[in-house]
Amino acid sequence: GSRWAETTMGTNAPGTAVALGEPVQVFGAEHFSRRVHPWTCAAAPVRDPRTGRVLGAVDITGGDGLAHPHSLAFVQAVARAAEAQLALLAPEPDAAAPDTLSA
Repeated sequence: GSRWAETTMGTNAPGTAVALGEPVQVFGAEHFSRRVHPWTCAAAPVRDPRTGRVLGAVDITGGDGLAHPHSLAFVQAVARAAEAQLALLAPEPDAAAPDTLSA
């Protein structure tokens, strides 16, 4: 693994997607780090389906062949599929539990 947070690596698709909470595609020299200038990255945040909190990002990274609008649409679709699966796995709120807000 590695750490791609913007605070560590500067501008990059997974770090920026998490920081903004929005899908993003970063091309070549748009990356802050010179060593990743040969790459193109597309990333979309994955949110907790109950709270909306950003949990992480789906990212696809590669060379010039990845520099296509479909790459961004692909990661967005994968992120939505992950959120749908999380929603299926998340326990439903306990209807029998007392409502502490109205007590």
